Amino acid sequence: MCSAQVVPLRPYSPTNPSNPKKESKTSRKKAKENADFNLRLMEHRTQIIQYAEDFIGTNYRSGGTTPNGFDCSGFTSFVYDRFGVKLDHNSTGQSRQGKEVDLKMALPGDVIVFAKNGRIHHVGLIVEINENEIQIIHSCNSKGVAKENILNSKYWSSRIHSVRDVVSDDFANNYQD
Repeated sequence: MCSAQVVPLRPYSPTNPSNPKKESKTSRKKAKENADFNLRLMEHRTQIIQYAEDFIGTNYRSGGTTPNGFDCSGFTSFVYDRFGVKLDHNSTGQSRQGKEVDLKMALPGDVIVFAKNGRIHHVGLIVEINENEIQIIHSCNSKGVAKENILNSKYWSSRIHSVRDVVSDDFANNYQD
């Protein structure tokens, strides 16, 4: 198992803090371990997204949790369950799971939470994020499971509430060198 001190997706500096000009063998080894861990974590996140994309076009179904039809939280919980991550089957519950992440630090595979007037009402899965777009996959009653850039939608962009990382800790706990 990997040491609990490996911090996923945090930049790692291989220099010795007491002497920034001198690299120690330990710090080089730690840098390699972090780089390997982060690479595998991003591969894991990519697998989650690819699996989610297999369901694009699936119908919306209120309370749905299977490929016969999904609601929003049923879809995210179904996808993550395939990778051993257990999520509540309600958007409010999912808004409290994992760790909150600033939107600017969000990564593919994170859960994005939507609310209106402070009331949580929807969740989706971030596929891609940059300054011009936030691509998500989600199940909504008007489209079923769909992929869309929510920055092109006043409806969705005005309701972004938070982002939750439900992947990194679970992956770190099960990571094998």
